[in-house]
Amino acid sequence: MDIFVCVKQVLDARMPLEVTPEGLVVQRGCPATFILNPADHCALQEALRIRAQDAGSRVIVITVGPKRAQSTLSVCLAAGADSAIHILSEDSLAIDPFCVARALSVELGKRAFDLILCGDRTLDDGASEVGPVLAELLGIPQVTGVVKLTFSKEKASVIGERKQERGYRQAVSVRLPVLVAVNSSICQPRYVTTRAQRYAAKTIDEHCTTVPFDLSTSIDHPSPLRKVLRLSPPRPRAKKIAQIDSGMATEDRIAQMLGLTAPVKQGKGVSGDPEQLADDIVAFLSDKGLV
Repeated sequence: MDIFVCVKQVLDARMPLEVTPEGLVVQRGCPATFILNPADHCALQEALRIRAQDAGSRVIVITVGPKRAQSTLSVCLAAGADSAIHILSEDSLAIDPFCVARALSVELGKRAFDLILCGDRTLDDGASEVGPVLAELLGIPQVTGVVKLTFSKEKASVIGERKQERGYRQAVSVRLPVLVAVNSSICQPRYVTTRAQRYAAKTIDEHCTTVPFDLSTSIDHPSPLRKVLRLSPPRPRAKKIAQIDSGMATEDRIAQMLGLTAPVKQGKGVSGDPEQLADDIVAFLSDKGLV
């Protein structure tokens, strides 16, 4: 069984990000750092788990991206993938999810596949479009938002458990071939050691096939169908307002809401022997009408 995993290289969101006047998202104060999209990493981990259940299966990762995307493929190979396919595109090329899905469908259409896995969304775009469009172009069923995946070799099918609103779960059984888009909560990917990544980077030419990206593969739409008009940073959060003490006097609460300094009540200290202190406290409480 051949299992294909669609992956993408994205900016590391753990680093400070900012939106430039040109509408680009860049990392602030440091060179650009790219990582494997977390949801795609989970999809790869699920593919490796299914391969362990079916002897003779292969896991092939495929991506569309510039030359720097080879580092992401190296991580996948170091994690246990058997081979990789790199659809090479220019870094400055403006392509939308439809163009990416079309390029993937053309390359996958040349090969035999039983199961296609991918993440349900990416950190950069978050459109969740490539998986469904790819399944539609290939003419195969799809299951999205999967949080639990079960493979049955005897029935040649998978059961995907989808997370729905208000905590409900939906179990869907689909026969192969099928495309499954998994959620990042489906599993915890295994740690890939630095040594394994270095070895994979040195031997990537032996396991990676590079093919050119051709915009003419986008059927009747060689140009992107979607154009991003603008990007803007999130609105600043409102400052938290301190809770007003209900035990304060009305004028003090109003002063605090207006940002004014509420008057501070001064205490009175007493001293002396215990008998004298007791008399003073009783006299104070009597004056306040408390005893």
